[in-house]
Amino acid sequence: MRSFKRAALAVFFSFCLVQIAAATTLSFAALSKAGNTYSAVGASVSQGGFTVTSADSSLYVWEASSVNLPGLNVSNTSLFEFFAGGTDTVSNGGSAFTASSIDLAPVLAGGSGTFTVNFSGTRADSTIVTQSFLVNDGTPAELQTFDFTNFTNLVSLSFSQGTNAGFFAAQDTAYQFDFLVVSPAAASATAEPTAVWLAAAGLLVVVARKRVVG
Repeated sequence: MRSFKRAALAVFFSFCLVQIAAATTLSFAALSKAGNTYSAVGASVSQGGFTVTSADSSLYVWEASSVNLPGLNVSNTSLFEFFAGGTDTVSNGGSAFTASSIDLAPVLAGGSGTFTVNFSGTRADSTIVTQSFLVNDGTPAELQTFDFTNFTNLVSLSFSQGTNAGFFAAQDTAYQFDFLVVSPAAASATAEPTAVWLAAAGLLVVVARKRVVG
């Protein structure tokens, strides 16, 4: 009986480890630089097999001493699209994926009120899923976490930059983003746990059989 319990626990922990390993959080603190203005990152940023691409090759971050850095904390260094209306796209090297959540903040501190950021996901079957988040403005700019609903089996996740009265003037609808949580699509994400359970079933049968026979 003790061996049976040990085997069951091993299966449970193996399943948990597979589930934990499935998610990837895209964060951008490593892109931080000294200074109090903004720095160009380039056309794309890749992490864990996922890539954020700017259609205008204009991804930027606020530098370490900028008043626009979320929470005035380097660990919150966030990406933003430089041009109003510019579109950024997240992909997984051609494979399907799930988007779980994202953190958003106004791109400029000093604003007030709220504004909306729209997201569009294209699924592997070409259907589209959309969702909008209401972001609070304020000083300092603070990251706010938003959860996606049914953003599964995506081949791309797209979002366009908002506008402001002037790049160094009052905030309007432009934003920066960080801590995007993504994972392989459900089909691939559950394949390994399923395999674990099938293997476990065989192991438990063997253990139980030994117990009965021995």
